[in-house]
Amino acid sequence: MIDRISGASSPTHPYGASAIGASPAASQNPLLSTMGLAHDRLSTLQSMADTWLASAQTRVNVARDASGFGTLASEMAKRAADGAKPEVLPKTLRDFAVEHALVSPQAADAPFDAASLQALASQLQSLALTDGASSTSEQIQLKRFVTSYDNTLTLYNAVIARLGEVTKKIVNSL
Repeated sequence: MIDRISGASSPTHPYGASAIGASPAASQNPLLSTMGLAHDRLSTLQSMADTWLASAQTRVNVARDASGFGTLASEMAKRAADGAKPEVLPKTLRDFAVEHALVSPQAADAPFDAASLQALASQLQSLALTDGASSTSEQIQLKRFVTSYDNTLTLYNAVIARLGEVTKKIVNSL
C-alpha cells in the first residue's frame, strides 16, 4: 500500500507480498524486507530441523542396537566366564562392531574369550549412552535458531502495527 502511495510499482503475488523468499535487502519496503527475512529464516530452520531429526533418528537406532548387542555380549561373556569355550560373534553383532570400529575386521572373525567379550560389552554400552550428549548439543543450536526466528516474527509484527498506524493516519488525513 505504501508503494502505491509513493508511486513505486510492486509486482503482486498470490500472498500479496513481492519479496517473500527474496533477499531481505531486495525491497525498500520494511514490511516486505522483514517478511523476506522471516521467510529465509523459517526455510533455514526447517532445513536444520529436518537434518537434525534424521540424524537423531539414526543415533537413536544405533543406541538401541548397541544396547541390545551389549546385553548379548554380556551374556556371551558370562557363559565364557563360566567355562564355556570361546565363541565367535554372531554375524549381526560382528557387522555392527566392525561398522562402529569397536573391533577390527580380522579380530571380529576370531573366537572371543570372556575378557574380550566383557570389553566389547562395555564398548557397546558406552556407544548406547553417548547419544544423549550430542543430541543435547544439537537441541541447543536448534533452540538458538528458533529464538532468532521468534525475534524476527516480533519485528515483523511491530512493522505491521506501525504500517497500520501510518495507513490510518493517511486515510484520516484524506
